[in-house]
Amino acid sequence: MQKLHLAGKFQQWLIEPSPLITGQDKRRQASLLSALLLTIIVVSAIIELATIALIEWENYTGYKQTFASLSFLIIAYFISRTQHTQFAARLTVIGSSAAVFFTGWLQPAGVNGGLFDFLILPLW
Repeated sequence: MQKLHLAGKFQQWLIEPSPLITGQDKRRQASLLSALLLTIIVVSAIIELATIALIEWENYTGYKQTFASLSFLIIAYFISRTQHTQFAARLTVIGSSAAVFFTGWLQPAGVNGGLFDFLILPLW
């Protein structure tokens, strides 16, 4: 039971908004943004590491774009922990959108036949 309590405290510490945010609705939005960013960062890193381990492309460089994109999301996460959650939300949306096109442009073979390749079609 003690272990579960510590895990809950750690999870709360990771997503708890800044004490400078006073409104309950704004605190909820800031927590949601932090949780969303953490989830995207962790899942993306796991998927990219699995791709690196399992893919058999000799010239695969998609990991460079993924980790460059994750760096913007990590910055947005740290900003979301301050009172500047609106800026962090904008950075998340703009950075994620730009990352999709940036990755598709630099590693087009990874997009062909993929789940979201319709988003990249304007590049060709």
